[in-house]
Amino acid sequence: MAGTKNQMNRFAKVDNNSYRQKGHPYAVTSCGRRRSYMHGPLKFKGADSSNSSCWKGYKKVGTKPSPSGTGKTVNDCEKI
Repeated sequence: MAGTKNQMNRFAKVDNNSYRQKGHPYAVTSCGRRRSYMHGPLKFKGADSSNSSCWKGYKKVGTKPSPSGTGKTVNDCEKI
């Protein structure tokens, strides 16, 4: 059964570019989804003195060896 003109217009093909987001931080995958878990904090391997800072209310006084024994250096912070 065909239906009325208004009913058939509901299923008209939509231009794919009408729903595109420009400048979105996550790329669209082949299935059309944006997977945020593939980019971002989950790929973070751990803080060290080169990629972190002290907490609010603390200041950096130098660096020290990591207490977890990874061989990296971490910030030596003290309360202000």
